[in-house]
Amino acid sequence: MLARNGGSLLLFPSQPRLCFAFSVQVKLHGYWKVSRQLQREKNDNRALTRCIQELRMKGASFDLSKEPHSGKSHSFSNSKLGAK
Repeated sequence: MLARNGGSLLLFPSQPRLCFAFSVQVKLHGYWKVSRQLQREKNDNRALTRCIQELRMKGASFDLSKEPHSGKSHSFSNSKLGAK
């Protein structure tokens, strides 16, 4: 792709096209990566919403803006894991 002309290097006209195509591919890769991440977060939010709705239907009352108590949440998760 390079040609010598009196000691200096010249670029063929196709090289800028390749650089442009490569930069477009890099941008597309970044777009799809962010798009997949956003989709994953949406799915996580939907799953969390479903879990909260199920807990509320069972009569559980809680506030998500507060930090969980380490003793209660830890023993709850251990009892759930042991039951399965």
